[in-house]
Amino acid sequence: MSEVGDLLAGRYRLRRHLGSGAMGSVWLADDERLQRQVAVKELHDPGTGGDQAAADEARQRAMREGRIAARLHHPNAVAVHDVAEHAGSP
Repeated sequence: MSEVGDLLAGRYRLRRHLGSGAMGSVWLADDERLQRQVAVKELHDPGTGGDQAAADEARQRAMREGRIAARLHHPNAVAVHDVAEHAGSP
């Protein structure tokens, strides 16, 4: 689990934990590359139980869902700007 002040993916500085759910945690962060505030969803570690195949599938699913969400453009949908990995997790 990350902490306030951590830098994820070399660009997202975590400022405040906003909440958690079944899939992960959401943080208020600063995108240091583009100098803007963003929300970062940090997924829980998919590698629970030592099942590498399941962990790989969870990472692939997260990346796939990020690509699909990035194509959505609607006033009631959150815009996805990036999908990145940090310490082996999406």
